[in-house]
Amino acid sequence: MLQLQLVLMVVVQVQVQVQVLVLVLVLVLVLVLVLVLVLSFDCMYLCLCLPAGPLSVRLV
Repeated sequence: MLQLQLVLMVVVQVQVQVQVLVLVLVLVLVLVLVLVLVLSFDCMYLCLCLPAGPLSVRLV
């Protein structure tokens, strides 16, 4: 019985570690996606606003 309990504890720990790893990976992916979206949006916005003048860019 002791061995079984030990195995169960190890399995639970590994599962928790895997869940944490997956969570961290998902968070990193979301952060990268948001960064890419923000950067591309900023670039588009700057390209659109530059002909209008630097004032509009400064206001934003």
